[in-house]
Amino acid sequence: MSVGRVLPLFSIAFAPLYAAAMYFNIAMFVYYPQANELHWHDRPDLAGPAMYWYGWIAYAALGGAIVLGLASFLPARFVDRVALRGAWIAPLASILFILYVIREWFIH
Repeated sequence: MSVGRVLPLFSIAFAPLYAAAMYFNIAMFVYYPQANELHWHDRPDLAGPAMYWYGWIAYAALGGAIVLGLASFLPARFVDRVALRGAWIAPLASILFILYVIREWFIH
């Protein structure tokens, strides 16, 4: 099966994985802009705030790539059916979940 045919499954997997990474703070790596350093884990001894966003993106992209690879073995009819509905539902649900999680930023 071609990659273009299963590519919508990447977005179906990426969005919930990103939301989970943000909610549980599962970052593949942490970037410290003041020190200009990347680390595999949190380093409280470094000066300045840590940026987890890059690690969340990498975590979700890796998970989406794994799903994309596994989806290439699925029947085309199943992929088409899931991609048609899930390409809208999963990202929309993930966005709503993220907005619910960060609602405190908008309320106060």
